[in-house]
Amino acid sequence: MNVIDLAAQLENLTEQKFKRVVRGGKTVRKLTCKPGYKASQGRCVRITPQEQRKRRLGQRMGARKRKATRAQSVMKRARSMRRRTWK
Repeated sequence: MNVIDLAAQLENLTEQKFKRVVRGGKTVRKLTCKPGYKASQGRCVRITPQEQRKRRLGQRMGARKRKATRAQSVMKRARSMRRRTWK
């Protein structure tokens, strides 16, 4: 092992942080990583550009779907309130 490998391992240890979360009534240590990294098999690994692109597209599609669903529920609520109020 050379100095560069040791420095990389040391950096990898410092970027990993554990957070206590409740899962099913029990406290569990969850691994949190810095932006641009994800937890995989107990380590923080860099997110590939392909995965970043897929996530970005998925987020756009999800936002569009949420917007449509919210608009539909707002319209139904307005219609319902029109029927309930007396003029």
